[in-house]
Amino acid sequence: SGERRACSDIVFHINSVPASTAHVLAIASSALRSLLQGKVKETSKFLGLSDLILDPSDGLTTILTAITELAQSFSFSGAPLFIRGLQPVLALLEDKKSDIRNAATKASEAIMQNSDPLAFGMLM
Repeated sequence: SGERRACSDIVFHINSVPASTAHVLAIASSALRSLLQGKVKETSKFLGLSDLILDPSDGLTTILTAITELAQSFSFSGAPLFIRGLQPVLALLEDKKSDIRNAATKASEAIMQNSDPLAFGMLM
């Protein structure tokens, strides 16, 4: 499906950037967090895009799936960056659409399972 391909593309491109992984993950996690918060213009600036369109019906599920895959792919090395974006993911646990709720559940579980429990002190 298009959602699966988009997520795979996101993970592939982040993994293949020649810059430091931490720097790329910082940009990617900030951009994904901004998208979840509906800040499309801010996300465009993070990613250096002139145009960015977020489909509210499918876009959130794709973003949440990408967060899940990134958290699983980078595990502890990316944990601090994904923990920063946990709050908007948790907010989507109460979305009226079941596919968004399910994707948010998977994303939050992936973030927490691939994080050091002591890192959650950053949220306080």
